[in-house]
Amino acid sequence: MASWREEYISALKERDIREQKSYSRINEEFIDAFANLFERTSALEAEKAALQASTFITPAPGTRAKGKEPAKTASPETPWETQLRADLASALRQSGDFAARMRHAESELVELRKTTKLDKRLISSLEKSNASLQQKAKDRHEESKGKDRLVSETQDEMIGLELQLNVSEEKGRKLAMENRELIERWMERKGKEAEEMNGRLE
Repeated sequence: MASWREEYISALKERDIREQKSYSRINEEFIDAFANLFERTSALEAEKAALQASTFITPAPGTRAKGKEPAKTASPETPWETQLRADLASALRQSGDFAARMRHAESELVELRKTTKLDKRLISSLEKSNASLQQKAKDRHEESKGKDRLVSETQDEMIGLELQLNVSEEKGRKLAMENRELIERWMERKGKEAEEMNGRLE
């Protein structure tokens, strides 16, 4: 069964993977959007430049009045030119919006990288702590096995000593019985000798 540390580390790693995939997708979307917007803006700028160039009339050589600027006559704006200006303004607004969103995304990415860095340090610390605890548990297990073996050996030794004690007690009982019998026989013999001696004296 996984410990809470292993579950926490696994959850952090899964979260990092999800966020990295999410930001990778966002970056690709921003890149594609900016590429399309850049192409559209470039085309509109070119059309605008062509439009501005066509609105000025250049005077023929020798017709410029001395000390005066050449006359400029602007043609009235057509619906196409109005739409072009509107498209250009819209493109510029979208460009500003995309730039703001990109700055926000980059800011979030920086914060995410900082958080990921801290999470990696935390994961490393937890992994080291987990390894240390596992080693301690292994050492305790080995120590417990050693103690169990010592207890078993001590119990075997106590059983052996108890058997020896029982044998010694049995031998002691036999010796005591033999001593009593010897004393009784000796007393009986001495009694007979005393009676015989008394009989001779009479």
